[in-house]
Amino acid sequence: MGIAGPLYLLWAERGGAWTPGAILFLLAWLGLQMARRIPHQPPSAPGLSPDASLLGPYREAFTAMREGPGLLVAGCWAGFYLLAGLALLFLPDWPALLGVSVATGGLLLAILGGSIGIGSALAGHVSGKRIRTDLIPVGAAGMTIAFLLMGTLTPTFPTTASFLILGGLSSGFYVVPLQAALQHLAPDEKRGRFLGAANMLSWTAIALASLLFLLLRRSWGIPAENIPMAAGLVASLGLLLALPGPRAKLRQATRPT
Repeated sequence: MGIAGPLYLLWAERGGAWTPGAILFLLAWLGLQMARRIPHQPPSAPGLSPDASLLGPYREAFTAMREGPGLLVAGCWAGFYLLAGLALLFLPDWPALLGVSVATGGLLLAILGGSIGIGSALAGHVSGKRIRTDLIPVGAAGMTIAFLLMGTLTPTFPTTASFLILGGLSSGFYVVPLQAALQHLAPDEKRGRFLGAANMLSWTAIALASLLFLLLRRSWGIPAENIPMAAGLVASLGLLLALPGPRAKLRQATRPT
């Protein structure tokens, strides 16, 4: 993300329509080489037959998730991707708001992405060998504060970078316990389908982020500098897991056996 801005400017100045395609091809090739190094894991359910229907596996997974807090966890996980999708759409407007170049503005995406990675590592370190569901509302609170402030205060590069760092670090404390909880709640023989259904919800949320962004910007005329407030409101939904009922249900379901 950090080098995308300078590469874009370099391509725009020198031309050459083949350059972006060549870069994408190189990245895809590198990804393939790394994927081939992933250790092989034996299937948990080798006798499971493929389902020819498009929605059948999802329906089965969601039905099983409803028996516990799995669907709630998957929904909250998808909420993060709704927020992330909004961020990826409104941040490209920030260079013009801040009066900086596209390359400098691209650093904002790098700051957000790097902060998410650091926050995830910190959340894993704090959690140790436990599933710390109590960290989820903490992460939601941090994201809510960061994006609400980002959408209300006059934007400058230092303040914007600071809010993105806070939001990114907080998101690690939000998503890591959610992902760990989802894997713990999934039965061994259905873990792949649970995660597949959760991923389907997440990518649906990213698509909905595009529609929400269009509504906010074009239909309702919300200024670009105020769009982060919508991300903050989405993040605030994660605070519902701090309520006694959902908190106790999730804690009991993820308790070590």
